[in-house]
Amino acid sequence: MKKIIYSFVMVVVLALTACASPAGVGTTQPLTADQAATIAAATMQALPTNTPMPPTAGACQVPTLKASDAPSDCFNGSGGPVACAGLDLLGVEAGLLIKSLPELADLPDFPIGFVVTFVDPPQVTEEFTLYLYLDLDENAVTGLDMSFGASALPGIDRLIGVTLPSGESWTQAVAKGGYDAEIIRDEAQVSARVVGDRVIVLVFPKLLEDGFVAEGEQTPPPLGSLITVGYSFQLPVGGRVVSPFTLYVGTTRSIDALDLFNGNQGIHAPLSMTVSENAQYNPCAGGS
Repeated sequence: MKKIIYSFVMVVVLALTACASPAGVGTTQPLTADQAATIAAATMQALPTNTPMPPTAGACQVPTLKASDAPSDCFNGSGGPVACAGLDLLGVEAGLLIKSLPELADLPDFPIGFVVTFVDPPQVTEEFTLYLYLDLDENAVTGLDMSFGASALPGIDRLIGVTLPSGESWTQAVAKGGYDAEIIRDEAQVSARVVGDRVIVLVFPKLLEDGFVAEGEQTPPPLGSLITVGYSFQLPVGGRVVSPFTLYVGTTRSIDALDLFNGNQGIHAPLSMTVSENAQYNPCAGGS
């Protein structure tokens, strides 16, 4: 092997020497052993290697659902277009958002969230309601059919509402009690805040499990208290079994002022958005 490297070095040296010799000069100075070794080292350093590059700081990204909605597409109960006046939905993001939103640094116990962006800041409009319709088992047959008119909202298991601009939030397990299901106003389960043109809704993870709706809701213990034996306080990175669920988003001030998050579909057709398992646990933490 040493002979091969030495022969390769000598060929390179001779070629460089021949190119460097000025016209009319027929002799060159012989290279010393140290000079040859220096050239060999420089040549080997210039060769490409297969050493992997270290991962960048942003290489581990938590995936989320992201979607956009057409502006100025509000409608009334007859299906005709109307002025949105603050109802106009623009974008939605859902999933494990606690690490990506600096506004949530003071709420570490709410890892799952929804960020709904409006065309106009909700603070400057008259009161209306933001609705998050959740089909937790992705089965249109189960749950409550909350469709109205030409707008299809089948199989809804849980409804989350936020009154704007105040930000007061509540939830209903409509799969169990229909439209008359108990309205729960508990910031330990659902909390919302308005930040500029966005509404951030944070949800206790268990509320996104279909089995939690069927078996009966379990209020989480107060923050800072001991968790009693038998209580299951599972987080997405702590063993919680997650499954995809379907999300619909809408706003309403009255029957004559509505907007549904519809993407590129008709203004009456709510967009069925799937929040995947990957968006509900942190791959950077090494487990689900």
